[in-house]
Amino acid sequence: MNPISQVSRYALIAVIWIGVLIFSMGMTAIISVFSDAGIRFQDVFPLMVLSVIGAAISTSIIAATSRDSGAAAQAPSQRVDNRAAPSKSKNDQLSLDPVSLLTEDDLEELRAEVKQHLRSRLLSEEGASVSSFEDLLAERSQQRPRK
Repeated sequence: MNPISQVSRYALIAVIWIGVLIFSMGMTAIISVFSDAGIRFQDVFPLMVLSVIGAAISTSIIAATSRDSGAAAQAPSQRVDNRAAPSKSKNDQLSLDPVSLLTEDDLEELRAEVKQHLRSRLLSEEGASVSSFEDLLAERSQQRPRK
């Protein structure tokens, strides 16, 4: 956010509240001067409360717009940071699960292909008559070259 506009917002808020203070002091002075004319504090109290409520609402609106414009001003700098690190921005984006795009028929077909491929691999191996999983693991470890 521009520092000048931020200072002007604070100045506007200060002027509003100083105005409310002056208004309240003026009303108090009017009550004390014209008390013999029948003006009582209960007559002016609603006006004083309304001025405080109005100042509070306008202050909150000014503060909210300064937060909104501050967030909008920071957004371009965040975009620049994302361009500087493209790999990070790719990881931060929501990724689409490719399996969620498949229908039930597609999944069944894919499962059948995987099963068929596993069967063909097991049958094409030498010594396809492996008796247990431990034996299969032992054969695999023997087939791998030692590093």
